[in-house]
Amino acid sequence: MYARSCDPTGCNCDIAADVWANAPRWQASRLIAQGNADTLTDPRADRRLATLVTADDSSYLSVEGGRHELLHDDADLVPRHVLAFTDRDLSI
Repeated sequence: MYARSCDPTGCNCDIAADVWANAPRWQASRLIAQGNADTLTDPRADRRLATLVTADDSSYLSVEGGRHELLHDDADLVPRHVLAFTDRDLSI
């Protein structure tokens, strides 16, 4: 398991296990964004998760100095990437 900790209910652990188990079967495009200074999840795990996604038009974004809540770190960078990814995905 790549998560550093789980909530007391075990709910997040179940969700994480399901994500990891099913990632290779995802068909829809995905943008996986991760801050490399995240202390709640392991940035290396998200990079590995991105390699498991087989959808051709999926992307991985590593935000230098970004923490767990990326939109609070850089209010312009992440939305710009999301919009570019969405524009590219919708123009298929």
